[in-house]
Amino acid sequence: MQYLRSYNLGHEFNMNVCRSVVTAMSERLSITGFDSANPKLIEWAEKLWATNLMNAVQDDVYEKALRDGEAFVLVGWDKEDERVRWTIHERYTEIGSGIGGSDFGCVAVYEQNDPNQKMKFAAKYWVEGPNDDPKRRKTVYYPDRIEKFYLDSRGEWAHISDPDDEEWPVPWVDTAGEPLGIPVIHFKNKNLRCEAWDAIPLQDAINKELLDLLMSADQTAFRIFVARGFIPTTDGKPPKDDRSNWQTIEPGEIIATTKGPSEAAFDAIDSASLVPLQDLVHQLIMWLAMVTETPITRFITTKLIASDETLKEQENPLLSRVSVRQILFGSAWTSCLKLSRKLEELWGTKGLDQEVEIKPLWKDAQVRGEKEKLTNLGLKQDIGVPQNQLWKEAGYDQATIAKMETEKAKESNNGQGTGPGVPGNGNGTDRPGAGNGAGNGRIGFRTAGGQGQNQNAGAS
Repeated sequence: MQYLRSYNLGHEFNMNVCRSVVTAMSERLSITGFDSANPKLIEWAEKLWATNLMNAVQDDVYEKALRDGEAFVLVGWDKEDERVRWTIHERYTEIGSGIGGSDFGCVAVYEQNDPNQKMKFAAKYWVEGPNDDPKRRKTVYYPDRIEKFYLDSRGEWAHISDPDDEEWPVPWVDTAGEPLGIPVIHFKNKNLRCEAWDAIPLQDAINKELLDLLMSADQTAFRIFVARGFIPTTDGKPPKDDRSNWQTIEPGEIIATTKGPSEAAFDAIDSASLVPLQDLVHQLIMWLAMVTETPITRFITTKLIASDETLKEQENPLLSRVSVRQILFGSAWTSCLKLSRKLEELWGTKGLDQEVEIKPLWKDAQVRGEKEKLTNLGLKQDIGVPQNQLWKEAGYDQATIAKMETEKAKESNNGQGTGPGVPGNGNGTDRPGAGNGAGNGRIGFRTAGGQGQNQNAGAS
């Protein structure tokens, strides 16, 4: 099976099913905005998120954390661009560790080696310089200082300073001399374990059975032929002892003999069916989906169409696990924002409120149709959820919401009930339409079959 090779030398052949276990969850994790009692903080956080391109790369954080059990975001100040910079790092693994180490990444050290306790310090490892003269570097981050090292010729970590450093170690304190805090934010998956941990034995079994399947297919690709009463030769003469005139059976080859039909026969032995091996591979994949609580639809397609209720039932365990990760990773993003506010106050924009809470808003993990989404928003409206919150859950960003609020205020002042807004037509349908009058200021998330509310935010 030497023709089987991966895209990169050194990688064993495999059908990576574990990746689907990770992506099934990471695809459901997405920050859509921020919430705070202070609108200026929301505006600042959304700008910070955008300048660091987090809408595009936040998925890298989740994939690394779910794949390795942990990931890191380094919060620092970019002196050239005069802004807070967030840099994503993976978990550090040493080359030669046997698990595909890269000599790059971060580690976090906690009191009593317990990740549920206070972090003592974090370290970043990397290699810089040309390939023929690489230099191994390490930076250790404490709450009040940053220490930089390189690996010298004796194999010991020695002090080093970068051109912009005025002293060693580099102070990491505010104007009052108070520690800023460790700038390496730890994104911890549950129990610091990779999401596909329980799937690894089954992944090995799938790879083994897939190789068996391919080998069986390779060995039985050509039918086995049996000649009775004669040995086919290329010249029609008796077979030579060195087999130099023995005929090779190939597609399209004509076999001939001077013996009569009663004296000779030429038969074929058909290959065994590969279906049992294929079924075993499919069964192993189903077992993998079961032990990881991943919807089986991520792995196997079928002509049978499951009902919506069945699909929702299959997704419930995944949605429950996603909810836990939203809490874990949301806490880490909150820590990123908290430290970033300190750096902004120290070196950038002054006057940012340091006390008011700001938290990320997650996209709904459950995939819903547009009609179902509007129905749910209508129900929330009925119990008094504020209009601004409903707009956020409908997927509008803060800039669009501010514009709609301005338009709504203008319409209220003019006594008119039409204008741009969220879907709704005030007559009980779920189609976009015009509002029906001055209304009562509600936004018209209504569904078919009920009496619509007066509104002044109907979509024109």
